[in-house]
Amino acid sequence: LYLVANDGTLRCCSWDGGDERWERSLGAAGGPPIFVSDGMVFFSTVRNDVVGCRASDGTVRWRCSLAGVSQAGVAVDENGVYVAAADGTVTALERATGERRWERTVGVGVVAAPVADGEAVFVTTCDGTLRRLDATTGCERWTSESSTRVARPTVAGGDGGDDIVVTGDKTGNIHTLDRESGALLW
Repeated sequence: LYLVANDGTLRCCSWDGGDERWERSLGAAGGPPIFVSDGMVFFSTVRNDVVGCRASDGTVRWRCSLAGVSQAGVAVDENGVYVAAADGTVTALERATGERRWERTVGVGVVAAPVADGEAVFVTTCDGTLRRLDATTGCERWTSESSTRVARPTVAGGDGGDDIVVTGDKTGNIHTLDRESGALLW
């Protein structure tokens, strides 16, 4: 279990009993979600940093400063670490080094952490738009607009194995979209 406290300390605690295994001072509080993958811990901080730490002891492997990083957190897949900024900038970073792979502006502020699934990065913006970006290039593949703000999406396998994107909106409606085309399914 990994936590970043308000004092900027990254802590690793055991699942059984919560005993602290180690702690590392990072100098800035981090926000959820914290992702743990392939021996690394990834998160964003209140100082506009995205950080990649070694999961075994909290050693910082890399830190990337990005203006206006959303405290909503990061998304991680096998290809990279993805973060969105309040100004509508979405950035892809190399998992191993934190180097920038691509950066795209989606026009308006992003309201939640991106969602990444290996091929696509999904972002929701304050104007009620859900966007699918290509995870390799950052190119926009489709947009789906709602009349009200939409929540962070979930990508799931539908009946028959077709992938779908599910999100809710501010009024309580559920929107289910085709992952490839963005077409509204129900």
